[in-house]
Amino acid sequence: SRGLPILNHHLIPRTKGFSFTVSQLDPTKISKLYDVTLVAGEGDSAPPTLTSVLCGRTTLASMYIREFYLKDIPKDDKGSSAWLMKLFQEKDAMKDSFLKTGCFSELSGVPKHAPIKRKSRPWSLLVSLTLNSCVILPMFYVLFIGSFITRLVIVVVLALAWVAMQRLINITKISKSSNYGKKSAAASVETNETKGTGDKKQD
Repeated sequence: SRGLPILNHHLIPRTKGFSFTVSQLDPTKISKLYDVTLVAGEGDSAPPTLTSVLCGRTTLASMYIREFYLKDIPKDDKGSSAWLMKLFQEKDAMKDSFLKTGCFSELSGVPKHAPIKRKSRPWSLLVSLTLNSCVILPMFYVLFIGSFITRLVIVVVLALAWVAMQRLINITKISKSSNYGKKSAAASVETNETKGTGDKKQD
């Protein structure tokens, strides 16, 4: 009803905050804006959830990064809003192209570049293991040598941490994400069909 574009893979962007920010930035200090379109967990890749991290499963992610000069973005509300809407339509087409062909450029029309692949870094795993060991090992030590009350407190704390982790895992699952674009598209088709039926009746 507001004439906004229907996006299948993104939410409609909030243009007021973007327009205000762009109008206040100084191009001599911040000259560029970067847009990142990210797709993760497709094909043989594990889904990007906390469960995958805890189980040590590999999640592959692909991204397309674009650079824009701030001076080329309109400063007025109407112009910057239209610019942002167009950007998100392009992003939606890029993701749709990647899901269908494995390439951001194939169906979207954006320039195609040679991919840059980054290898996994072991340091993140090492830091995570070190920090977890600093917490878990002393806790288990106290659990084995402490009194009954101490053990009971630790068990309760671990149980609460487990419940909290399960809730966090549930939140990070892609199945809990928004289907706004798909619902909007279906509603739009239904509306058009209804209007078409009404026109036929009038004829």
